[in-house]
Amino acid sequence: MKAPVVEQGKRRAGAPPSGGVLQTRCACGRAAGPAGTCASCRKKQKPGGHGPMIAAVPRPEWQILQREEAETPPAETPAEAPVAEGEGEGAEASGGGAAGGGGTCTPRGLSRADFLAEPGTSQTDFGLTALDTSNVTFPQVQVSRVRGGSFKVQPTTAALPAIPSVFTQAGMFVEGEVQAPGSECEGRRFPNNWIITRDGAQKIQEGEQEHCADFQYAFDTSLAVYRDAVNAEAQSSRRFVNQRAAERRLQRVTGVPPADWASVFRCLALKSLIRDTMNWHLPRTRSDFPTFQNGCKVRTWVHGRSLPQVGQHASSTIIKECDTQEQRQQAGESHRRARRRQR
Repeated sequence: MKAPVVEQGKRRAGAPPSGGVLQTRCACGRAAGPAGTCASCRKKQKPGGHGPMIAAVPRPEWQILQREEAETPPAETPAEAPVAEGEGEGAEASGGGAAGGGGTCTPRGLSRADFLAEPGTSQTDFGLTALDTSNVTFPQVQVSRVRGGSFKVQPTTAALPAIPSVFTQAGMFVEGEVQAPGSECEGRRFPNNWIITRDGAQKIQEGEQEHCADFQYAFDTSLAVYRDAVNAEAQSSRRFVNQRAAERRLQRVTGVPPADWASVFRCLALKSLIRDTMNWHLPRTRSDFPTFQNGCKVRTWVHGRSLPQVGQHASSTIIKECDTQEQRQQAGESHRRARRRQR
């Protein structure tokens, strides 16, 4: 018997690899100095103030691109203001709750330390929502002999299990190291000080809620339909000569052989991974460039604007196309490739 398939919706933190490098260029295109600008542009600047705000692009070489719209950090709104780790507790999703299939999926906000203590999480994640399909209750086609020697379909059930879903709540934490060659602080690695604002944590939470909604939609458009078809037959007066005749009838009604019902649901649930492979759940962070003025600190911010794709893609637009065996095989292979990339 194969090991149970586990569908996971992950949010990658976008953190640079250990020993990552900060590379800069000036807005004019010339090589930038430690303040993020070239010598020519630096002469035009007024003295004082902060160094330029920069947006981190999470890739193997962690590039830092200068913000063109301002030379100083944007003012923080109350929702964007950093909070101490633990202050964001209680920011759990108001949505979710009892799923139509009987399960629950409500993202829970945790401190970074508590989040990393959860099974399956890592420093490359900000959130994790996982469905273990071995705990799903799949509808069955069963018949019982009735008077006259014929057979009648028996009622069945289908349900999702409780689906664990966690995310990193608003707060500040130190994680990972980066280098800044060419800066005033050149010559060593610097701890990366992460800051997740309240609205940033809200967006992370909403992203995990999208995975919850995907799993529910996969259930509603497959297992719930099959369950209702079986129960409709059970309530009817229709009789069958054997089990196989009942299965053929339900295949005509649902369009899917009962033997494939579980694989259709697994395929649909795997489609939730599209949100991660398309980087819709990958934060577009921004960072402070290390200078003597800021104590050679690297601070990386995750705020509400870091996840513009969250809330833009309904479950109905991605949880689909699992009708054929080929489509189901493709979904499984895509999942395996994504898991290998995450390792």
